[in-house]
Amino acid sequence: MGTDFLVFYVLLAVLAVCYLVLGTVQAFAIAAGLKQRGFRGWQAGIMAVIIAYLPFVGSAAAVRNAAVGWGWSMRRGAIRLSGPLLLMLAVLLLG
Repeated sequence: MGTDFLVFYVLLAVLAVCYLVLGTVQAFAIAAGLKQRGFRGWQAGIMAVIIAYLPFVGSAAAVRNAAVGWGWSMRRGAIRLSGPLLLMLAVLLLG
């Protein structure tokens, strides 16, 4: 019974780190798109961090702003920015 809890907490820790990494990448994508739209660096950064860590809103905003700021296609952005979130959700629900 003790190893089950250990595995559970390790899984939660891995998911938390993955979510922080994904949120950071999303924040950079959102900030890049907002800068292209005329926001200043600090304004874009603050807004990006606030939006990026909202689970599905952050992914949608990151996909759109990656297309604007980094020149990615919407499909490429959806796969790279929403795919990991869906994978983490599946691991959390199935694991």
